[in-house]
Amino acid sequence: MRTGVSFAKDWQLIKLARSIRRHTVATPILRRLLDRGTMELSRDIASLAHDLGAEDGAALRDHASERMEPATLMEGILLMWGIASELEDLDDGTRLTVITANTTALADAFADERIAIPYLKGYVGAIAPDASFRESEGGFTIDFSLPG
Repeated sequence: MRTGVSFAKDWQLIKLARSIRRHTVATPILRRLLDRGTMELSRDIASLAHDLGAEDGAALRDHASERMEPATLMEGILLMWGIASELEDLDDGTRLTVITANTTALADAFADERIAIPYLKGYVGAIAPDASFRESEGGFTIDFSLPG
């Protein structure tokens, strides 16, 4: 034990370190920029989110095995982020449906939900350029066409 420091003080610091959440100011700053900023600033932030999603998707595509299907990659990424989705086989491809209504999944995965959709559009565009991404009330759908 260090000289001049009591066990009780050390114990309190250990308890505090275990109970306090990681401190970040990025999320509150981004939310305030989106809330208080101009429409142009919001579009710029969405564009940056899209570009970042495209970069991250390209990195995954380059890292993943060529045998992995884009729909499976996207389903796995969403699952790792805690975002539930449903994969459905269609005659002409695969559909991935994500329900985001009444859930905190996007809030947990992204600093702000308003950047989630642009980011995911960029991500999907990088791993499956021919996929279509459709937003709907309470979620979104990604249609992946069959290769060939």
